[in-house]
Amino acid sequence: MTRTTTLAAAAAATLVAVTVSACTGDSSTDPTSSSSDTNSSQSDSSSATPVDRSDAVFDAYDGTTVLGSTTGTVNLGVGSGDPEVAGEEVTFEVTGVTASQEATVLHYQLVADERVDFRVRGEFWEQQPSLRVPGSDERMQSVTAALPPHGSDKGLEVCACTAIYTTLTEPQPQEVVYPPLPEGTKKIDVILQELDPVTVPVTR
Repeated sequence: MTRTTTLAAAAAATLVAVTVSACTGDSSTDPTSSSSDTNSSQSDSSSATPVDRSDAVFDAYDGTTVLGSTTGTVNLGVGSGDPEVAGEEVTFEVTGVTASQEATVLHYQLVADERVDFRVRGEFWEQQPSLRVPGSDERMQSVTAALPPHGSDKGLEVCACTAIYTTLTEPQPQEVVYPPLPEGTKKIDVILQELDPVTVPVTR
């Protein structure tokens, strides 16, 4: 064998050894390790104990603030076909008056010591609270709309408001829409029937 042939054979042997080593050497990525980690993660997730966080969620949105209140006797739910509800003592709480150039929205709630069936629907708009600018004698009633006749119904004039069917010991938020307040009004008297006026700030 010549020197040239010997060098060629040695080079070929070295190349084969390197190739075999590359194919059979240790790899930094272990498939069994990855699979084990995945199974462990899935096991931890499936064994997690559910936690009831509903109280924390609802408490976070319970931001009602009573700006003013008064307590007295009211007569609500007097109308055609409805029994009269008279002499019921309630607490009238105002939680906000929001004014804009388009309208004014009153937020309030009624609270009673026991269940009271008021049945104040939209057609009893005159029984809804009225608004009065302090120092003025004029009262502002809720916005109303006339409903077209339907069947035997001759049509009704109803307020843009929520309906009060039952007042419980827990407050039930209500809303009433009124015309815009005079420009610059910062406080407003909210009056429910013969109860003392509740004066609250206006939010714009």
